[in-house]
Amino acid sequence: MILRRVIAHFRKQEWTAIALDFVIVVVGVFIGIQVSNWNGARADREREDAILTRLEADFLKIEAAARDRFSVTEKRIETIDALIRQLRQEAAPDVKAIAPLYFDATSYSRPVGLSPTYREIVSTGEMGLLRFEPLRVALTQYAEAPETQEIATNFVISQVTSYPTIGMVAAMAEYYSSSDQDWLEPRLAEYFAQPEMIERLLIVRGTQQSWLYWTSQSLEQSQIVLAAITEARGETREPDIDASPAGEAE
Repeated sequence: MILRRVIAHFRKQEWTAIALDFVIVVVGVFIGIQVSNWNGARADREREDAILTRLEADFLKIEAAARDRFSVTEKRIETIDALIRQLRQEAAPDVKAIAPLYFDATSYSRPVGLSPTYREIVSTGEMGLLRFEPLRVALTQYAEAPETQEIATNFVISQVTSYPTIGMVAAMAEYYSSSDQDWLEPRLAEYFAQPEMIERLLIVRGTQQSWLYWTSQSLEQSQIVLAAITEARGETREPDIDASPAGEAE
């Protein structure tokens, strides 16, 4: 309709009317583009809000899991220290008391892992929807932690398995503790009485100490991400635990 009107004005050489029609067309196109942009921006913000909600849920679980692994590993180090003190005594080892402690002390947790939502937004290219740059940086830094932690875990396991006696005695201790196999008691007593046992426990303690450090890093990074998420929403959140590795063996 506007095109017909422009043609009619052109035939009559009504230049003012032609200019007015042109302005109407340009303004209409501009408003249409702006409305489209506004709708797109609103859709992006809604998607960003949904991503933030899912990321927060993921990292609350990650934080809880890392906190739990940190606490468990701390207790394992304390158990190793208690075992070393017992084995240094002149009395014969109390197999019934030591066996379950030995198995627990030589057990290891697995890395916490990545956020499923983070994997999704990276694979779909939606990382750019997160406008708060510190959050994007925190997510990228956290993503490097599980990979490093996996490498550290494999190193820890290789260190322990390089001493076959550690794993063998741990398996015997688990079987003895769970099944009450009395015939294993003399064998375990013999192993626990060996002078090398304390040296092996110190090796295990060192690997648990390394694992404790990487778990503390994972916990700290997850809290940084959570703080960035709440800051992106205009709120504040501070880390609330002291994730410092345990001290040296006594």
